[in-house]
Amino acid sequence: MLSDRARSGTTGIALALVLALFMLQFLGLPDAMVFTLVIAMSWAIAAVGLDLLVGYAGQLSFGQAGFVGFGAYLVTIGRSEPFTLGVGFTVVVSLIAVTFVATVLGWAVTRFSAFGFAVSTFFFAYLVQALANGRALSEWTGGPSGLLVPDLSFGSTSLLFGPGLYNLGCILLALTVLVCGNVVNARTGHQWRMVKYDETVASVCGLSVSRLKVLAFVTCCVTGLVAGLVYSLAVGYLSPDSFNQAASVYLFAMVVVGGMGTLAGPVLGAMLLTVVPQQYLGTGPEATLVFAALTLVFMVLMPRGIMGLLLSLVDARSGRRAPRRDQPTPTTEVAEPPRTPVDVAPGKSLTVSDVTVTFGSFVALERVDIDIAAESFHAIVGPNGAGKTTLLNALSGVAPLSEGTICLDDTDLTRLPARARRRAGVARTFQTPSLVPDLTALENVTLGVPVAGGAQVLRDFLGHWAHRSRDAAACRQAHDALDQIGFPEWRRGVQGADLTMSEQKLIEIARAIASNASVILLDEPTAGLSGSEMSTIADALAALKPRGTTVVLIAHHIDFVRRVADAVTVLDKGTVLAAGPPAQVFDDPKVRDAFLGIDVEEKLEHTQADHSHEMVEERP
Repeated sequence: MLSDRARSGTTGIALALVLALFMLQFLGLPDAMVFTLVIAMSWAIAAVGLDLLVGYAGQLSFGQAGFVGFGAYLVTIGRSEPFTLGVGFTVVVSLIAVTFVATVLGWAVTRFSAFGFAVSTFFFAYLVQALANGRALSEWTGGPSGLLVPDLSFGSTSLLFGPGLYNLGCILLALTVLVCGNVVNARTGHQWRMVKYDETVASVCGLSVSRLKVLAFVTCCVTGLVAGLVYSLAVGYLSPDSFNQAASVYLFAMVVVGGMGTLAGPVLGAMLLTVVPQQYLGTGPEATLVFAALTLVFMVLMPRGIMGLLLSLVDARSGRRAPRRDQPTPTTEVAEPPRTPVDVAPGKSLTVSDVTVTFGSFVALERVDIDIAAESFHAIVGPNGAGKTTLLNALSGVAPLSEGTICLDDTDLTRLPARARRRAGVARTFQTPSLVPDLTALENVTLGVPVAGGAQVLRDFLGHWAHRSRDAAACRQAHDALDQIGFPEWRRGVQGADLTMSEQKLIEIARAIASNASVILLDEPTAGLSGSEMSTIADALAALKPRGTTVVLIAHHIDFVRRVADAVTVLDKGTVLAAGPPAQVFDDPKVRDAFLGIDVEEKLEHTQADHSHEMVEERP
């Protein structure tokens, strides 16, 4: 994991840092310091974009300096001979070019693992430097000799030096922070965090993992273009060596030292790692040694970086922590207005026919046939290793079938991926709760609410005003789901990492309900819970009965299954051992011998006598 937490609501802190930079110019700084701060601003713009990709979307890149150089050369070549285009037109053309290249490269590298992603982007930065330094494009790039940056003015104010360039750097840095802050705090940013923590869960929730990765990568690369514009104007002369692989490592170090997943941290890190070496250490081996040592110290001893540490200290001082389970609800004396329930999709039948799943030579499921009636609660039980979770993986599209078919009413799901099955109406929870730890309980539930239309992403970049009505509708649907399972109002603002195990399982169930699915697959909703917590889960599931949703659940606890299930299928060694109503199945001698090993009723009576408040767990 690149960073354990990503922060929401840090845009204001980052903008405050930019404002402080803007005010510094009125202190009568020497020209050398002004120049250094402008260079630092350009790297800060690129670092903020890199933080969006690394800290929020969880994708490791060592090629950001390549896109800074790509952008710098594009805007400079467009304004130079023989093109001499206007700056506005040049920027638009450069934006289109960077977006195209980043999209093509993104679709290629996002299929790789984190290591493959990092290596691919690293070599892209090498390719940019090689092209700028080579002879093939030397007529445009100047080759090893470099390229002179044409003058640029705004009215009578030159943007190549002095206050004009300094103010331009502040404005572009502030805009970058604002736009990136908009998207990371919106639905798209929340989806990026889900992809970062678990791509499988993101797919099962209906998210296009590849598209989200590419979007994060393209956004990161566009900030590189903006950074390249500022950098080119500041230095006045482009050299291929300015955008070598070491520059990409420096950019990554700025994010690490400042603090991943904070937006403000990269700004702070860029200032620290640019101003200190250039103003106090020079560019010799001493500067390189200090940089390497400083980066290593932060990665080992302060993995959250400067801003992450400061924010943690602020949280500790202000007592901002998860409410205790016994803390009284602050709204007990204020009646909540009733919410209008959202439309509910009717439950559908699920037919599993001759399903076989193999992993190499191992047969996990063999010719399994199960008919799950619409609007029923169907339990799948069996000893450990029976193939229960594999069956749920097959139903949700996580595990491909070797043979057989799966149909939702008359719709064949067999060849559909997990994302498509979710959109067809199949939702899924996992045995180990898979919440985004740095989102609140309510925000985790809203991730299950389906939102149609590609234009929704553009709204996230524009700010809250552009997606206010959409978020309000999603919030209402999430609250409705939480109301149905009886999740307390005062715990809905607690971050996922601070919820108890039973609460996390309830939130996963609520997320599935909020998706308005026709079929909900529950993988071990009672695993690791006490008897009272199991009763809470059972009550939550009982509240779903009036909805008419079809529920398929895996469980090891017998009287939990008796309490909630309408039908039971017993799996043993990948095959169906028995199926039917709970009472009939659990009285079957084959089930007693192969599954439980003792008489079910005897076990229940013995357990209830000793632990009347506990539920009974089967013996594997």
